[in-house]
Amino acid sequence: MAINIFTPELLERHFSKNEWKKGARIFQSKGVKTCALDGETIRGVVSSERANQSTYLTRLVFEGKNGGIASYCDCYIGRDCKHGAALAQRFIDQHFDPNSTASPEKVIEKWLNRFQAQPTRYQPNNLQKSLLYFLKPNSYVDDDYYTLSIKSSRAKASGGWSQTLSTEHSASSLINSAYANNDDVSIITELMRTNQFGDNIKYFDLFEQIIKTNRCFWQTSFNLDEAITLGEPLEAQWQWQALGNHLHTLELVFNKPTDHIIIIKAQPLCYYDELENCFGKINTNTQCDFEADLLNSPIFEEDKLPWVMNKLSMSLGDAVQRLPKPKTEFSQELTKPEVYLHFSTPSETNPETGYVKVNFSYQGSLVNPHDKNVTISPDNISNAKVKLYRDLAYEQSVVDKLTSLKFSVQPEPKRYTFTNEDYLNKKKTPKFSMLMQGRFFWQALVHQEIPLLKELGWHISFADNFYYKALSTDSIFDAEVIETDDHDFFSVKQS
Repeated sequence: MAINIFTPELLERHFSKNEWKKGARIFQSKGVKTCALDGETIRGVVSSERANQSTYLTRLVFEGKNGGIASYCDCYIGRDCKHGAALAQRFIDQHFDPNSTASPEKVIEKWLNRFQAQPTRYQPNNLQKSLLYFLKPNSYVDDDYYTLSIKSSRAKASGGWSQTLSTEHSASSLINSAYANNDDVSIITELMRTNQFGDNIKYFDLFEQIIKTNRCFWQTSFNLDEAITLGEPLEAQWQWQALGNHLHTLELVFNKPTDHIIIIKAQPLCYYDELENCFGKINTNTQCDFEADLLNSPIFEEDKLPWVMNKLSMSLGDAVQRLPKPKTEFSQELTKPEVYLHFSTPSETNPETGYVKVNFSYQGSLVNPHDKNVTISPDNISNAKVKLYRDLAYEQSVVDKLTSLKFSVQPEPKRYTFTNEDYLNKKKTPKFSMLMQGRFFWQALVHQEIPLLKELGWHISFADNFYYKALSTDSIFDAEVIETDDHDFFSVKQS
């Protein structure tokens, strides 16, 4: 009995995909008349697709030197033709059960090779390197958040790290790096999530996480044998500092001042001790969510401090009450004004366009948003040391309310020419007016919004020729029906 040395993989691999497809067409149409194994040769007779009466002698010969086969045919192509592919498929159909065909040796060998190495979940760290973190100030913006620089190095047998450092540029790619362990992945992920762009460290808990790796160093001067350590929290107080000339600024003052402490902008604030090479948190008297933004306070004029404190209270809430009061010459309490609105529609031909003049009364003294003074000395108070501080935030809320009702602020009038020098030098604030256009908006204002504004205590007045006025009636209207020749069934005429 002849030994079968032809496998399905060996036969199919010899032919091109196109020829194998053509051969399948001949085989499936029963064009292979005979097929027999003769030693190391498969012989057969294959019909022509053009003329069924014509046949070709075809053979497949095993070549032992290179482990391949050769295909011969007496058709006009001569070698590796579709007739040889058809004969090969007939041979496979005769001698191999597709449900019990063994896998090729190469497939088996590849499968066995998987067990030669111990399986690993992540990339192997063949270079035995680790990620090192360096804290450095922003080189482009002073007093900004600190940034994180990441490098890689090998650990020394004696402790510390090798001076040969490799810079790692992309934080996102480091997550897949062989050098990154679980702690590194957590740090890099948090760094990416808290930055749309850049590598700023904005929160103390991220600083703390980095330092706990024992691979964190100060950028400007570092010793790779001594990583930064965590220190105890320091106590500090926000205080208003008088600078002279009625100027003030907000500063952070440590309970135990030292020369070797650097304040780090973060939330909450942090410090770096250059002498002890340690890093820690700063506990302040506000403990609010805007500690980082309170740092590097601008310098304020004394008259603007009440307005500044009022704006801070809108963001800091009760935390602003924990700030010490600045020491000033006058009382710093804000005075809430009374609101006066005067509506007018000056154009009779276009009553859809109208204005409102806005004024605020501080104990009888009228001001408007064009007035830049933040304090008022009321005329009815003789004491020159008494000043009323305007509540500018409340004034702005009134303007915002009118804006929501479809009013728009008109530009401040300019004073171009004056013939009277005394009038030119006279301190005169232009009137503040807002414009609204649209009959529907005016009707909604008069009938719906004005009563609500009066309930707020606002003083409302109208010009004598104001177009939109509510008609006072007893809710009874008299009318008569008149027949006409128009298409309408009837029309109503008031009497």
